[in-house]
Amino acid sequence: MKIAIAHLFKNPTRKQIMFEVEDELQFHIEMLERKYVQDGMSAAAAKAAALRRFGSLERAMKQCVAIRSRNSLLRRVLKTSLILLG
Repeated sequence: MKIAIAHLFKNPTRKQIMFEVEDELQFHIEMLERKYVQDGMSAAAAKAAALRRFGSLERAMKQCVAIRSRNSLLRRVLKTSLILLG
């Protein structure tokens, strides 16, 4: 339990946050590609359509990193409260 609580108060670096966000965006793009392939698109067309749907990945990543960084403290406080309540 000590380790879990200590982990909540570690402040992730911007590089860690960027890695997590990039991984999450890639996951969503791959899921969208799979959906398009299931709907009958070729793999190449599905990939292009998924990337078009997301628009600028760089912009999306910057926005997600900013949101994730901003909510970091609030998230840790909420998690700690839930652990203590549990």
